[in-house]
Amino acid sequence: MARQRRRGRKHLAPRKKSGPPLQDEDFAALIGLNPFQWTVQQLALVLACASVVLHAFITLCYGVAPVFVGAPVSLVGLPALVWLVADGFWAWALVCTLRRRWGPPRDLPVDPRSAWRYGSGFCLAAVSVGLAVAGAWQPMWRGLAGAGASWPLWPVQVALPVCLPLAQEPLAGTAIAVAFGALVVSVVVLKWLGLARLFLLLVAVSLAAFAAWVWGEACVRFAGARGLAGVALPAIQAEALAAPADFNAWVWALWWIGVLLWLAAASAVAGIFHLPRVALEAMRQRA
Repeated sequence: MARQRRRGRKHLAPRKKSGPPLQDEDFAALIGLNPFQWTVQQLALVLACASVVLHAFITLCYGVAPVFVGAPVSLVGLPALVWLVADGFWAWALVCTLRRRWGPPRDLPVDPRSAWRYGSGFCLAAVSVGLAVAGAWQPMWRGLAGAGASWPLWPVQVALPVCLPLAQEPLAGTAIAVAFGALVVSVVVLKWLGLARLFLLLVAVSLAAFAAWVWGEACVRFAGARGLAGVALPAIQAEALAAPADFNAWVWALWWIGVLLWLAAASAVAGIFHLPRVALEAMRQRA
């Protein structure tokens, strides 16, 4: 008789045990970051989370989602609601990433579920833009605060006395010239002279000049639409009357872009003093 095979449980390969939990210093070293780069990356994640949360807040307030997809686009109706859900997915993914970095020690440097969280947000954003292109259900709804509400823009109103002169000539033109000039010179300094610290200083000057111009533009649009501080600009008033929700949403977008540019300039200045020599040398080599 043929020998019968014994039935039973197959021997499974033993599972690989995860390594010991990683502390913050080991976690940063594992993904190739020095302490200063680790801090800047943490700040960037916090600002990204704040950006999507505030974008969702403004979308709910005015019923308009201001986005930049190669050009400024204002999403309304169903596309705005879909983008609002995308903001929710991105905020969820960023909070999970921050909790993984700030929470208790962990055994893996990357959350295996983070890819689909971020990917879901990008897929919804693509669907939103596609719906906008197709013209799917785009009524102009007033939002929760009303199209002409000013209270969501209170930071712009607070900064008005200081930042409004930045939109006047010759300061506005000087800011643009300094921004582009410093950016061009910074590339020359890093690529041909290899001076990484001077490169960071010039980048900081360029970002700060751009931020000053953006804040001035946001303030002059806010004041011009409402006739504040003696600013009378008929073209801006006509634009605000034609589409007040769209106008106010983009005033907020300009203000927040200015905030991000100022913080980026501060990070570049901090890098001059805190980046280790190895990181500066790597910057020179990549140039």
